[in-house]
Amino acid sequence: MGFRVAVFTTKASGALLKETLRALIDRIPDCEILVLERVRLHAPGQFAKSQLQNVQRHGWRWLPFQSRNVMVRVARPMRDAVETQRLRIFRLTDGVLTDPRVTLRRFSSLRAPEVVAALTAWAPDLGVSLGAPLLKPEVFSVPRLGTINLHQGRLPDYRGMPPAFWEIKNGETNTGVAVHQVDEGLDTGDVLLKETVAIERFATPAGVRVRLDSIGSRLIVDAVAGVRAGALAGQPQGDGGRTYTRPTLLQEEALDVRIHGARRARAKIKSAVFASYAKLGTLQKRGRDSVIVLLYHRVTDAYRDNVTIGVERFRDQMAYVSDHHRVVALDDLIARPQRAGDGPIVAITFDDGYLDNYEYAAPVLARLGLPTTFFVSTTIADQRLPFQHDLDMYGHGLPMMSWEHMRDMQAAGFAFGAHTATHPNLARIDEAAAETELRLSKEKLAVELGVTAAAFAYPFGKRDDFNAERLAQVKALGYTANCSAYGGVNGLAVDRWDIRRQGIDWNFDVPALSARLMGWGRETHV
Repeated sequence: MGFRVAVFTTKASGALLKETLRALIDRIPDCEILVLERVRLHAPGQFAKSQLQNVQRHGWRWLPFQSRNVMVRVARPMRDAVETQRLRIFRLTDGVLTDPRVTLRRFSSLRAPEVVAALTAWAPDLGVSLGAPLLKPEVFSVPRLGTINLHQGRLPDYRGMPPAFWEIKNGETNTGVAVHQVDEGLDTGDVLLKETVAIERFATPAGVRVRLDSIGSRLIVDAVAGVRAGALAGQPQGDGGRTYTRPTLLQEEALDVRIHGARRARAKIKSAVFASYAKLGTLQKRGRDSVIVLLYHRVTDAYRDNVTIGVERFRDQMAYVSDHHRVVALDDLIARPQRAGDGPIVAITFDDGYLDNYEYAAPVLARLGLPTTFFVSTTIADQRLPFQHDLDMYGHGLPMMSWEHMRDMQAAGFAFGAHTATHPNLARIDEAAAETELRLSKEKLAVELGVTAAAFAYPFGKRDDFNAERLAQVKALGYTANCSAYGGVNGLAVDRWDIRRQGIDWNFDVPALSARLMGWGRETHV
């Protein structure tokens, strides 16, 4: 018998749970996992009572809020059904959650006697709480080594929930992630592992949670391995702290106004216009025979500029393209023409190689299964040199990915291409210097990542930043493709030596992105 782990949750289909289970199985091959999911079913009377309580707590805002929720559930019933069944069919898509080592059982309450009976019969070594409600001692004490919980928030100061909201509201500069032992209190048990997470200048609660989820999954796996080995000792949290509860809709709105400021009202009007345009384009099947290659640089809440997008906004955009478009790898675009009628087809790329690509973008892309190519300037990555455009804008360089970061991403399925060695404007240097930049970048990718068939994206990316002589050099050195960055849309048979890419920054919310994908202000290249 292997090491048995009982996982308590309220969302067995959630990305955090699936990511954590996948990592547990990889890290501990003889691990056996029992997932106990609470599935709450409201009787009509209970539902009516809860709605009345929510109206009393949230005021009139609850009515449109709940109406939107109902509309989503009615409009997308099949997707909800697939989500709740995904553990059973996961072998067809991801191959981990239907592993014979994983068993799923559902209960109306994780405090029910049948849960205790099921646990006792299964005899787990360790319990793990991932987004589960407060467990009773008769449940969390069944596992031989007790139960641990993932808490997203800075302990002991911020117990309860939701993650990051109250820290941002209170003006904190950081939050945290902790794995602690479960006891009878709410988030009061001894801490086994923890990390601090910075709250950036423009951070939103949802944006911070992207990072908290990524770190939390890793800490849970480390904690399970450490507890099994007897290598972790809990540390008391100490006195003090406060327990927080879910904010009201008014409090959420007030924080949103504070974060987005005076732009908020104007942004809503623009979003409505873009949403209408995108809907009309969908009805008219615009762009169905086109390929749009999205270009990002930085995903962070530390800055707002023309090469940066916020974390929450990026997450929302990727969820949108995943739901509404066929997303293909850049290599697939190069290899063959795409099917007619599938469009707009989307490909995703990143330039430069900033550390936030690893910390924020990659977890979002991985959870959605979206293929992405990252173009890196190899000498800058190798020596952690600053980009001149960052020095000009901010007076300092920004953190870059290391080769180890890139190897982790490559192992997760992401592709890498070349962006020269030091990021010069190729149209403004001589032939010999350009040849050195192109050759060194290609060679370094082969040495560090084993990439021998590399695509190329030229720095700055505008029409006058490249020329026919440089394209001839790119071809002669054996690159597989050449990408620009001045916008435009590609036909189904993409010209590999002139791949047009659409730059996306913080000004694009989901309606703006959807409008651009459906034809707003674009130039078609066939």
